[in-house]
Amino acid sequence: MSYTGRHRHKTRREKLQRSQRNLRVAFIIGIIAIVVLLLKNRVYLYDTMRLWFY
Repeated sequence: MSYTGRHRHKTRREKLQRSQRNLRVAFIIGIIAIVVLLLKNRVYLYDTMRLWFY
């Protein structure tokens, strides 16, 4: 039984589109994580801002 390699090679454009999509997804996940951290620490941030601009 012979193995037939039917692997389709990806073009540069397909690789670029895939990496751009992965970068966009990572960026969106990072923004969501920052927003969650800001919401969790909102009391601390509010107190810090009040101290800075008192």
